[in-house]
Amino acid sequence: MDFCFRKYSYPFVVVLLVFLFSCHSLPPSEPLPPEEKGFDPRELSWQQVSMPGDLLGDWYIEGKLDLTVGEDTLRVRGTWSLIQSTEKSDLYYRIIYKIGSQYRAMYLRNITETGVQIAYTDSMAVSEEGASARPVAGAWITLTSTNPWIAASMPGEMPGNWHIHDGKMEMEIDRERVVLDGESWEIDSVETNRTVERLILRNGERYKSLYFREVGSYTMGAFLTDGKEDIQDRYGKVHGDWQTLYRWWDFIEKCRLYPGSRWVYDYSYSEYYTKVYNTTTPIDSIVQTNSLKGQFEIEVTSSTIQEGTGGLILQAAFLIDEEKGRYYHARKDGKTEVLTDSSWVNPGILKTEQYEIVLENDTLWYETEAGKVFFASAKIESGAAINLRAFVYPFEFPREGFPEGRDIIVNIQFSPVSRPQSSTALTSGWNIKKRAQFVFSKGLQDIYYLHYAYERRYWRGSEQYLNPYEKDTSFDCKLFSFTPGQ
Repeated sequence: MDFCFRKYSYPFVVVLLVFLFSCHSLPPSEPLPPEEKGFDPRELSWQQVSMPGDLLGDWYIEGKLDLTVGEDTLRVRGTWSLIQSTEKSDLYYRIIYKIGSQYRAMYLRNITETGVQIAYTDSMAVSEEGASARPVAGAWITLTSTNPWIAASMPGEMPGNWHIHDGKMEMEIDRERVVLDGESWEIDSVETNRTVERLILRNGERYKSLYFREVGSYTMGAFLTDGKEDIQDRYGKVHGDWQTLYRWWDFIEKCRLYPGSRWVYDYSYSEYYTKVYNTTTPIDSIVQTNSLKGQFEIEVTSSTIQEGTGGLILQAAFLIDEEKGRYYHARKDGKTEVLTDSSWVNPGILKTEQYEIVLENDTLWYETEAGKVFFASAKIESGAAINLRAFVYPFEFPREGFPEGRDIIVNIQFSPVSRPQSSTALTSGWNIKKRAQFVFSKGLQDIYYLHYAYERRYWRGSEQYLNPYEKDTSFDCKLFSFTPGQ
C-alpha cells in the first residue's frame, strides 16, 4: 500500500485537489459592498472560543440546506469536514475547517437563533495559518435556521381510507379533499420541509394541518393539529402525538362478495396419530393416518347487502376425489408382532354446507344455531382477523385436531406469507400454525392450518416419557380459479 501511494502520489494529489475544489466550490456572489471592503480578517485580533450554541444545527438558503454546524464537524453544501478551530474578534467569528489535507476559513456575523451571515475565503490553503491569512471573497450570505415549507406532491400511496382503528380518526383521502370523521376538508396545499410533510386543510375559514411521514402501502405516521401555524423546531422536526394509521379497504368489494362469485381451491387434508404404550409389557404401538384430496368450491348464491346492512348466502362444497386411511397396531416382545394392518380408500365424496352471513355494525357475522359468530370486519386491513369456518371440512365436532372448534381465527396478509402464524399453548404439549393470504379482487388465495400435539418428546424408555404420542392435523387450500360475480 505504501509503495502504491508513493508511486502515484503526485497525480493523486492533483486529482484530489481538483475534486475538492469542484465539490466545495462556492456560488457566484456579488462583490463586497463599499462598507465591507475594509473588512480584512488579518487585521483583527482573534481569540479561541467555544462554538456558539445558537450556531449549532442546520442553516438554509432559499429553501435548500446549505450548512450544518456541529460541535466539531461542518457540512458545507453536502461536504463534511472537521473543525480545526473556532475564534472570535469583536462581532465576528471565524471557523477554520479541514477537508482532506486542505484548510479553509469561514467568517460569521449577526448570529441569532433564526439567522446568520457567512463569508468564505477565496481559496483553500495547506495549513491553518495559511487559511487564516487568505482574503474573503464575495458578499456576506444570509442563512436562516427556519426550514421553509415548499410545495410538494402527495405520495401515490396516500389516497384511500385510513384510521387508527375503527371509528378513530377515520379519513378518506383523495387528491382534492380529505373527509375527516365525516366532515369534508379541501386540500389547500401539500408541503414539505424535507424532514416531514403536511397537508393544509381548509373548510371555510377554518384550517387544519395533517402532518405525515413514512407513507407505505398499509401504514403511515400522522397527527393532526388545528390551524396552519409552523410548529417545527430549530432542526426541522415536528413534535406531536404521532399515531400509526392503517389503510383499510371495503372487504365485500375487495373480496368480490357479489352474487355469482365463485372460488375453486385445490384442497388437501391429513391426520397422523402415533402412540407407544410403554407402561405395559409387551410394548404396544399404534399408527393411524387419514387423508382427503380434491377440490373445495365456495360461491355467493345471493346477497341483499346495501348501504352497510343486509346479508348474503355462501354455498360451500367439498368434492373429494379420494379418501385414504390406515390403521396399524403392533406389539414388541423381543420381536415385533403385527396385530392389525388395515387400509381403506373411499372415492368420490361430496359434502356441502350453506352459510348465512349478515352485515351489522361494520362487521360480517355467521348466523348459527348458537347465535352470531364473527366472520370478518367490513373494513379489511393488513393483519385483520377472519374466521375460516367455511373452509373447514364438515366433520362431526368436537374433533381433537381442532381445539378451537370450527372457528379458526387467523390474521390475513396481503403479500405472500413465508411463515405461518404460530399459537402455542401455555403448556408445551401442542402448537397451532395457520395463515391466510388475501389478494385484492380475488379474496383468500392461500390458506393453511396445522395442529400439532405431543406428549413429552420422542420414544424413550425413561419413566419421564410414559406412553409418548404424536398427533397432527392439517389442511391446505390453494386458489385454483376465480369467477367474479356482479
